[in-house]
Amino acid sequence: PKPQSVEDQEARARERAAAMEPATEAENRSLGFYDRSAEAHKTLESVKDHIKNKSTAGMWLIQTAPNATLSKEDQAYMQGARQFINAYLRRDSGAVITPSEWAEAYATFLPYPGDKPETLALKARERKVITEGLKTSAGRAYSRKYGAPDATKQGAPGDIKNLSTDELFK
Repeated sequence: PKPQSVEDQEARARERAAAMEPATEAENRSLGFYDRSAEAHKTLESVKDHIKNKSTAGMWLIQTAPNATLSKEDQAYMQGARQFINAYLRRDSGAVITPSEWAEAYATFLPYPGDKPETLALKARERKVITEGLKTSAGRAYSRKYGAPDATKQGAPGDIKNLSTDELFK
């Protein structure tokens, strides 16, 4: 092996020292939001075929009817929707989510009857960007829980970093 310069050795020592520092409160919070958004993605993926065949009236019913009257797929969809939107909006503000914020996030990120394939792909990419941003901001907390965030690591729930949109929605 090629000998390392003093600068390279010092840089590696600084990296090791930084990796041993505990995660910050913000990193730990971001990890929680990352986990929720990744799990929401998995939940939404598990019911996407059921939801894409709904009518607009059927989607309205899912959003307004008592939970006990909904099918298990409809309940899973709403749980995934709430989970993703809460992970996204609560991280940004921490405050109660207003009905208008919910509606805007819902329209921006979640599949809805009538969405064209290009719109569905765009929404999937936007969810991926949000989830990856949460992973990045989790920093050391993510690394401690799942290992280094690279394409060769496995185990993080819903790890979608290097998936194409087609792979994302298989």
